[in-house]
Amino acid sequence: MVSFAVTNGAVQRREYLMRYHVVVLAAMTLAWTVGPRPSPAADTGGSLCPLYTTDFTTDPHWTTDQPSNYFWDSTAKAFSAKVLNAGVWPSRFAYTQVDFGGGSVELEFNLKFANLDLSSALSFGLFNSDRSVHNTDRPSARGFFFKFGRNDQGKAIQLVVIGGSEVERVATLFDGITPGTWYHVVLEYESTVDQATCLVTNRDTAAVIANLQLGNIGGLPADLDFLGFARDPMGSCCPNNCGTGYTCSASASGLIDDIILSTPCTGQPTLSLSTARSSPCSPGRVSVLLTSSDAVTAFSYGISHDPAVLSVGDIAFGSVVQAVNGGQGPEFWSVSKTPVTADCQGVNAGVTVAMVVSTSGDPQAKAIPSGSAQEITVIQYSALGSAGTESALDFCDCLRPKANTEQVACVVVSNGSGLTPIKKSGKVTVDSKCFFMRGDCNDDGNFNIADAVTTLTFLFVAGKTVPCQEACNANDDSSLDISDALRMLFRLFTGDNPIPPPFNACGTDPTPSLSCSTYTNC
Repeated sequence: MVSFAVTNGAVQRREYLMRYHVVVLAAMTLAWTVGPRPSPAADTGGSLCPLYTTDFTTDPHWTTDQPSNYFWDSTAKAFSAKVLNAGVWPSRFAYTQVDFGGGSVELEFNLKFANLDLSSALSFGLFNSDRSVHNTDRPSARGFFFKFGRNDQGKAIQLVVIGGSEVERVATLFDGITPGTWYHVVLEYESTVDQATCLVTNRDTAAVIANLQLGNIGGLPADLDFLGFARDPMGSCCPNNCGTGYTCSASASGLIDDIILSTPCTGQPTLSLSTARSSPCSPGRVSVLLTSSDAVTAFSYGISHDPAVLSVGDIAFGSVVQAVNGGQGPEFWSVSKTPVTADCQGVNAGVTVAMVVSTSGDPQAKAIPSGSAQEITVIQYSALGSAGTESALDFCDCLRPKANTEQVACVVVSNGSGLTPIKKSGKVTVDSKCFFMRGDCNDDGNFNIADAVTTLTFLFVAGKTVPCQEACNANDDSSLDISDALRMLFRLFTGDNPIPPPFNACGTDPTPSLSCSTYTNC
C-alpha cells in the first residue's frame, strides 16, 4: 500500500499487502489471501471467492455524479471521497456495480479519513439502488456498510445493517480513531447464524481498534448490488438548534484502497460486463471480466447490444490475455463485430469473441491464472442514440460469426473441461458531454512528464496532432501554448499552479474553448 504522497509500483504494493497479512496472522491469528480462502465464520465450513477486487493501481472508473469530490487519486493510487452536508437529501454517490445475490459476504478494505467535521460521516459498503444510508427518510433503502462519523459524543466507528427485517441496526464505538491513520476494515455477514461483524485494526500495527457485532439481522437483501460511497445527509442543517459546532458546511473526506469483496465459492467461473458512458469525444470502454478459481486456457462468448444506440469500435485483448505467451498474446483470437443474428430472438446486433492461449503446445502451461475480475477483453462502443438513451449489454449463445459457422456459446475452459459461466450483464449510457481528464495530453489515463512532452511536441514539431486539445490545455485558457506545458511541469515537480478541473478524474469542461474530438480513457 502507498501513502498519500508517494507512488509505489504494483510489485511494492503486493509486497506490502503480503507483509501486512503476515503481521495480522501473527498478532490476531487471522489470515487473508487473494484467492479462495476459508470462511471466517466457523459455522460455514466453506470458502470465499473474490467477487470484486481493486488496489487502485489504475482508475477503476466508478460511477459518480460529482467527479470533483469522488475520484481516483493517481498520486496516492487510491480513491478519494469528499462528502458535503447540503442540508437536504443529496444525490452524491460513487459506486461500482456488483452481483451480490444475497447470503454470506465479506468486505475488506483500507480507509483513511483526512477530515471529519461535526455532523459528518464517510459511509462505504453494499447498498441497493437507493444508495442511501437511512431508511427512516428513504423507506426502500437497504444496506450493509461501515461508517466513520462524528457527532457531539465524539468520532465514531459504526457497523450499519438495513436488512431483511427492514429495521436499521447500528453498532457504535466512539473515539479510538485519528485523522491521517490508515485503518483496515473487515465487514462480514454469516447467513447461517444471521450475524454481522465489523473488525477495525490499525493497518500498520494490526492493533485492534473495534470489534462490533449485530445479530438477528433477518438476512441481507439480494439486491445489494452497489458497492461504494452512499448518499448521506449527515444530520440536519439547522444552525439555530443543532448545538455548538454544527454547521451547514460540514464535510468528511478521506481515501479508500485495497478493496476485496468476497462471497461463497461456487466452483463455477463468472463472466461480467462493466458499465460505461459513451459521449461524442469518448467511446464507452467496456471490460469483459473473468473470475475463476482455476487457470483458464480458452473462452468464447457473444454479447448483444442495441444497434439504434451503439456501434462497435475496437475490440482488444484485456491485460491478462495480452500477458500470455510471454506477453505475445494468445495463439488463437477470433472476433466478429457483425455476427449473424438470425437465430436470436430480440437480438439485432452484437459481437463474438473466442480465445485459445496455445494451439502449438500444452495450453495448461500457458494458461490465464486463477483470479477475480480479471480483464480479458476491452470493447469500445460509440454512441448513435440521443443523450440519456442506453443499451443493455447481455451475454448470449445465439450469435454466429458467419452464416456458415456454429453459434458461439459462452464457455470457459479449465483443466480441459468446458464450463458454462455465471453471466453478468452491463450497459452503456449515451451522454452529450465530452468527458476527459485535464493534463492527460497523451490520453493514457495518467498525468506525468510524458504529457508535458506531448504538449511540447505538438507545439514545435510540424505535423504532430493531439486528439483532445482540452486535455492539454492545462491552464484552461482559450489557447494551447508553452504555458500549458510549463503548468504541467510546475504541478508535477514543485506542487505549484494547480490544474483546473477536470483534473485527476474524468469530467466535463465548465468553460470549453478548444476542441476534443477523441479521448479514450473515461
